[in-house]
Amino acid sequence: MHPFKIRPSARQIPESNLYKDHISTMLKGVEETEIFSYKPLEILSHDGYRLYGKLYIQKANAPLFIFFHGYHGVAAWDGYGTFRFCKEHNYNILLVDMRAHGKSEGDITFGIKERYDCKKWVQYALELLGNNTDIILSGVSMGAATITMASALDLPANVKAIISDCCFSDGNT
Repeated sequence: MHPFKIRPSARQIPESNLYKDHISTMLKGVEETEIFSYKPLEILSHDGYRLYGKLYIQKANAPLFIFFHGYHGVAAWDGYGTFRFCKEHNYNILLVDMRAHGKSEGDITFGIKERYDCKKWVQYALELLGNNTDIILSGVSMGAATITMASALDLPANVKAIISDCCFSDGNT
């Protein structure tokens, strides 16, 4: 087991002052993402690791949000607001387990390799949902850094927007 894979379950919320006032909301988010119908997905990263995600289809031909969580995060926690937004507006959403998190393999590289994972998820989504699918990349913290770095890659024109929430920097900017 990778040393950063410290939570075998999204329901295992750390005992920390950071989370203590939000545990019930976080558990509600986990429950909602578990009971809502989804399709489990798996892709292979460019460097050979299995990566997992959950695809929630609200409406055929609707835009797709692809959400990337933060460091030590869980998509059901970090992406709950995006998940709810997508449900309310009939957008489709793919909640990704970033490498070395959840069911995904690999090592954490803080966006360096994850940006290529992002591009692979975009390509796979287009294979599944069709080449006319509009895609919105969304992420928080390390996930935000990932999608920001991925924006420098040759992404398909289907990527219409990038929502980067609390992207970190090296501290020198």
